Amino acid sequence: MSDDELSFSVDQVAFTEASLELTYSVTNGGSERAFLVNRLFNRTPDGFRVDSDLVYADVAEGVLRLRKHMVEVPDEIDVEAPEVPYVTLVLSGGTFVETVRVPLPVRLKNPYLTQAATSASAIELHLGVVSSPEAEPALVGDELRLSYRTVAREQRVLVSPVVELGRTVETAAV
Repeated sequence: MSDDELSFSVDQVAFTEASLELTYSVTNGGSERAFLVNRLFNRTPDGFRVDSDLVYADVAEGVLRLRKHMVEVPDEIDVEAPEVPYVTLVLSGGTFVETVRVPLPVRLKNPYLTQAATSASAIELHLGVVSSPEAEPALVGDELRLSYRTVAREQRVLVSPVVELGRTVETAAV
């Protein structure tokens, strides 16, 4: 499946007193199913808890990059088990819409690296997609999951156009 068979857009960005709210949509115009690598999780004493509002976040050149995808493990870091987000299935002809509510100040989050607190005046959304016909998801509780090997080999990251916010957003280091 090529990127032109998937329509990806940030449809709305708004602020509440406590959060930045971003609505995005993906339409699958291709003939194959697609998996969005967008279901990030927190580790709890009871296991993994998926949080649809959870995003990885960093800032580069004044742009807050919100990420919903598997982040590559840097070469200089050894990890016991890479973080592999759960996935959302979008069938051929289907559309997925999600509103993400990111608490303010935005917590800079990356499973492997840290970044100092800073500010941003624009955002972009990065979204992981796997559209391999060989991808076979497993049902884990109520969530779908692809293997690390499949996501590492097949994930493409779609990047939205930069959206100017009209104000400065402060970030906090985790």
